[in-house]
This record gives sequence, structure tokens and C-alpha cells, in this order.
Amino acid sequence: MSECEESGDGTQDPNDDKKIKSISFKDNTFTVEFTVVENCCSAFLCEAELVSKSTLNIIYHAYGRHCTCYCKFMLKYTFEKNDFLENLGEKKIPITHVQFNSVRSSRKRFKKF
Repeated sequence: MSECEESGDGTQDPNDDKKIKSISFKDNTFTVEFTVVENCCSAFLCEAELVSKSTLNIIYHAYGRHCTCYCKFMLKYTFEKNDFLENLGEKKIPITHVQFNSVRSSRKRFKKF
């Protein structure tokens, strides 16, 4: 276990943990930003999946070394619209909601893209 420099008492606002902060759109991309409170020495493995036919579920896994403190991290996922499957005759699946780590209380309505 490593010591944390200038970490104070390690107290973070619990309202900032696992919370979607913004969903923004630009051209043919959209970006989802969210905050998590994890061990300060963590690294992250990130992924996403489509659940319940129209909900984008954003997932992260913290891993790595452990320190004696916790920090707030801002994570950002950027997605690009790709018409490749539509060009092959596959039907486009509209995204209606975005949620974080399968937590339904984090679910936000998604504007049409």
C-alpha cells in the first residue's frame, strides 16, 4: 500500500461517485462524462454495452495499485456514429437512455443522435 501525498482525510462528496455529469453532441460524435470516487492509485478499464434494447450502459473497472486515499476522477467516453452496418442492411438501433455501471438510478434520457 502506498501513501498519498496531500490527500487530506480522503473524504469525497458521495454525490460525485458514479454520476453522469454531461452528455454532449458534436457533428457525428457524442461524449459522456462522469465522475467516480476510487482509490487514488487506480487505473481504469473501460467498456460499453447496449442493454434493454435501447440503453447504453457505460462500464468501468478500477484496478492496479492501492493507496491509502480516495480521489475523484472524471472519465470521458466518446462515441462516433458509424453507418457501416446500416449500409449492409442492418437496422439502426436508437439509443434512448444512458446509464452507468448498470445502476438504474444513474440513468439519463438521451437526445436523438
